[in-house]
Amino acid sequence: MKKQGFTLIELLIVMAIIAILAVGLIAALDPLEQIRKGTDTGVRSTATEFKKAVERYYAATQKMPWCDASGCNTPTGQSLTSLNTAAYKTAVNNLINAGELKSNFLTAAQTQLPLVFITEPSTGNIISCFLPTSKSFQSDDTNTIYNLSGGAGTNCTTAPCYWCIQ
Repeated sequence: MKKQGFTLIELLIVMAIIAILAVGLIAALDPLEQIRKGTDTGVRSTATEFKKAVERYYAATQKMPWCDASGCNTPTGQSLTSLNTAAYKTAVNNLINAGELKSNFLTAAQTQLPLVFITEPSTGNIISCFLPTSKSFQSDDTNTIYNLSGGAGTNCTTAPCYWCIQ
């Protein structure tokens, strides 16, 4: 008389093979790296959106959104400043009021504002940067070549290199 089905040993071997394949797949995908890459993509989007809004605002008004009738409350120069500062939050509100940013920009980008840095070099163009956390953004030699002052970075092993939108 012949029994049909699998023995316990056969089932254990199949389950072990499936477990090994699953571990290999998870290691290949690196879920933490995927989360970092998603975060970097969101921060890059926020930085780009802010930079383009400032450019449109300047084209329409011939002044930066952080400047008012009494002058600019954000100095120009080679230093990156977080979008989370009071001056830039005022600038964001000016951009929202002018229709250059969506009304929910501050709410939608709330967690990303501290990660975006802006500099206004003496050339008058603003540079929007962030410090990437994912390996793919860090190894992007075309864009990740800037130092804390917004200038060209040369040694990213001793100092962090920022991903910048020029």
